[in-house]
Amino acid sequence: MYRIEVQSLTLSVPREIIEKAERKGVDLESLILEVLIEKLDLNPDDASKIHISRAKKFLDEGKELISKDSVQASEKLYKAAEECVKGLTYYFNIEDVINEGRRRGRWTVSLLEKAVEEISEKLGTWFRRSVGQSKLPPCLGLPRGKTRCHCGGEKSTLRGENGK
Repeated sequence: MYRIEVQSLTLSVPREIIEKAERKGVDLESLILEVLIEKLDLNPDDASKIHISRAKKFLDEGKELISKDSVQASEKLYKAAEECVKGLTYYFNIEDVINEGRRRGRWTVSLLEKAVEEISEKLGTWFRRSVGQSKLPPCLGLPRGKTRCHCGGEKSTLRGENGK
C-alpha cells in the first residue's frame, strides 16, 4: 500500500486567463496537473496514483455535500468518476488517449469515452456499463451556467445507456 500526502499550492493566475479558461470550458486545476505530469515525466504508475488520490478527494467532498448542496455534490462525484477513468487510463498506459489529452490540453467527453472502451476491453464490459449507469454530465469541464454542449448530442456511454 502506498501513502500519498496531500499538499496544496496557491497560484496567482491573471483574471484574463481564468475568464478565457471558463469560456473554453477548461478546468485549470486539471490542466496544470496534466502539464506537471507530462513535464516532470512521471511514470504511468505515479500518474495513476495521483488521479486515484484526486478521485478519493472528490468522492469524500461529494459525500459531505449530499445533504447540503446536491448540485455541488453531483459535480464533485462526477469529478471523482472522471479522475477514476483518468487514473485507470494511466494505470493501463493507454498512450493514444493520454497523448491526445495532452495534445488537446484537456480530456474531452469523446476522449474519456475512448478511455472507457479501452479500459473495458481489459476489465470487462461491466466497467463500461458501470460508467454508463453513473449518468455523468454530458460534457467534461462544462462550466456552471454554460448550456451549450460540444459533444453534438451523440449517444454517450458517459451519459448512460439511453443517452441521458
